[in-house]
Amino acid sequence: MRILEQIFYQAFWSARRAAGLEAFLIHSSAVIVDGRGFLFVGPSEAGKSTVASLSSDYHVLGDEMNLVRDTENGLVLVGTLFNGLFKDKQPGEAPLAGVFLLKQAPHHALTKAPLLEAVTSLAAEMVPPVGLDEIATRETLPQMMGLAETLATKSELKFLEFLPDDGFWNVIAAEFGLAL
Repeated sequence: MRILEQIFYQAFWSARRAAGLEAFLIHSSAVIVDGRGFLFVGPSEAGKSTVASLSSDYHVLGDEMNLVRDTENGLVLVGTLFNGLFKDKQPGEAPLAGVFLLKQAPHHALTKAPLLEAVTSLAAEMVPPVGLDEIATRETLPQMMGLAETLATKSELKFLEFLPDDGFWNVIAAEFGLAL
């Protein structure tokens, strides 16, 4: 299955280049609340599927792989066909309002993410920009870092410390002025 996913990821990069689209894929969970997109990023077991399952009252785009489009009006979060454990996802897109680097903790809190640590964490979750007719080169990692920097500098980026309950949405709502 992972080999098939890699072929799809590489097909995405080939199609993206052919279309001249400014977009990238990132291993993440994504939710739309009040017409705004929220992206939850972390390595395997960080809580992306947990976030999706605890967000079922909202518009969940997915818990595995999501697309971020860089437009003249800002970043836009878009759901994809890729799916993890959460099966009730819905298609859609919304302006990206916040990006959260997940950290499991004994409480819910949002804290500022230092740029270098954030870019490094985000780059680790980027799909490498390698098309079907290409191979990874020594430029691949710097390209991934560049995509991560775009995400970090063009969005509201925070660490989200959370317990496995939906109380984290109250913290996000307070920070972003959401009506839950």
